[in-house]
Amino acid sequence: MRSEPLAITAALTLAALLAAGTVEAQPIETAGVRAQGMAGAFVAVADDATAVYWNPAALAKGPFFGAVLEHSSGDLDPAEDEGVVDTSARAATLVAVGFPSLGVSYYRSRLVRAPAADASSDTGSDDSGQGSSEVSSLTAHQIGGTILQSLSENVIIGTTLKWVRGVAAAGPLDAAATNDERLDQARALAGRTGDAFDFDLGFLAVVGPARLGLVAKNLLAPRFEAPDGTELGLEKQVRAGVAVPINAAVLVAGDVDLRKTTDVDGTRRRRVSIGTEGKVNAHLVVRGGVGFAVEGGTRSTAAGGASVAVGRLWLDGQVTRGQHGDHSWSVGIRLQY
Repeated sequence: MRSEPLAITAALTLAALLAAGTVEAQPIETAGVRAQGMAGAFVAVADDATAVYWNPAALAKGPFFGAVLEHSSGDLDPAEDEGVVDTSARAATLVAVGFPSLGVSYYRSRLVRAPAADASSDTGSDDSGQGSSEVSSLTAHQIGGTILQSLSENVIIGTTLKWVRGVAAAGPLDAAATNDERLDQARALAGRTGDAFDFDLGFLAVVGPARLGLVAKNLLAPRFEAPDGTELGLEKQVRAGVAVPINAAVLVAGDVDLRKTTDVDGTRRRRVSIGTEGKVNAHLVVRGGVGFAVEGGTRSTAAGGASVAVGRLWLDGQVTRGQHGDHSWSVGIRLQY
C-alpha cells in the first residue's frame, strides 16, 4: 500500500493538535460494545472491525475479515447531585467492515445537552462545558475509510478519513423546566446541516506479548453552526493504551487520556480506564472495567459485558454505571473470519 496519504495525515496531526478545539463531542466510550464493557480500556486491545473507530492501526492485527453492527444509548440525570454542570442524553450506531489493511464505516452519534436544574449558575470556568443559558443538540453522521501502513512487522500506523455531516441546534433554556423537560426541549429544536472533512490517526506497536496503542480522534475538530449562530462541534480526543495477556484466556488493559475532553456531565477531564477480558470457553467471553478521572474533578464508572458465539456470529452486550445518575447500555452483532 502506498504511504503518501498516511505521511500527509501524520504531518497534519501536530498542527491539528495545537489548534483550538470545541467541547461538544461525546466521550470516546460512546461506541464499541467490547470497548465499553472494558470501561474504555481498548486502544491497544482493538482487534475487530471497531478498530476503525478505536485505533485504525489495529486493523492490521485483526481477523482477515470482520464486520460489526451495534447501537448504544446513555443518559445522565443528576437529579440529586447539586452542582453538576449538565444533564445529557447520547446515542450512537456503528456499522463497520474491516480487513487487515482497509476498513469502511458509518457512525451516527447524537448528543443532547442541557444545564442541570441543580447546577450552579457559574459555569464559565475552564473545566466547564457549554454555558448555562442554552440547551443544544448535535447529530453527526460520519462515513469513513480506513487505510494502514506498516512501518515494520510490528509497528503500524493507520488513519480513518471521515466525511462528517453535522446537524446542530441550540436554543434558550427554560429555567423552570426539569432535567427531562430540558432534554426534550433540546431534542425538539430545529437544526442546521453542515458538511466537513475530518480524520483520526492511530498507532500500534507489538512488543513481545504486549500491545501499545495511541489514537488521536477528530483532529480537525469540525464545527457546525446552529440556526441561532451557536457553533457546536466534534472535540479532539487523544488516548494512549497498553494491553497485556495474562495467559491464553485472560487479557488486561489500561488507557489514559492525553488531553482533557468534555465528559457527559459537561466537565472537562482526563480519565484513566482499566479493563479485562476473559475467555470462559469457545462460546462465551466476559469482560469488565473501571474508569476514573485523574484531572478535572471526580467521576468514576464501572462496566461489565459479555459476548456469546452463535456459529460465526458473536452477540455482544454491556452495561455501564457511573456517578451523577449516569448509565448506558449497548448491544451489537459481530462477524469475523
